[in-house]
Amino acid sequence: MPRYEFDPSTVTSAIPVLPKNDYEFIVGEPKSFIRKNAKGEDSFGVRYPLTVAEGEQKGKRIFLSTYYQSEGGQAAAKRFLMAVYGYKGNDEEEQRFNRDMRGQDWSFDPESGMVGEAFRQVTGKRVRGSLDVQPAKDAHGEPTGELNQNFKSWSPLSAVAMSA
Repeated sequence: MPRYEFDPSTVTSAIPVLPKNDYEFIVGEPKSFIRKNAKGEDSFGVRYPLTVAEGEQKGKRIFLSTYYQSEGGQAAAKRFLMAVYGYKGNDEEEQRFNRDMRGQDWSFDPESGMVGEAFRQVTGKRVRGSLDVQPAKDAHGEPTGELNQNFKSWSPLSAVAMSA
């Protein structure tokens, strides 16, 4: 077996919390997940690595988890996906997104991490995100002293939808 050397001083141990700002991200390969939430219930969805494409934070990588066990989680996930695919967040564009994306492979298997082709097609696309920072809380709602990323809104890079 070959010998490997590791220098822990060259890597970051935590996912960064980006300062409040608007960012352009490159969307990485999505992966589905399942976990237990604070109430002990299944929480499942699709997680995306996002890499800052431009500016002072260029190259920093964070993660966005989208959730599908509730209508609210599904709506938030849809807003993100609409923006990545190039659709604006208004009623007319949502109806167009619905027509264009109906029947696509939106399946995912949280046990294996697999996602369907409609999820996979966002890999490499760019999206604008408006981010903020908020105090982190534990399972009982008490502040932990750490900070969490707060994803406020998503918008496409252009008004023209990218090919689906």
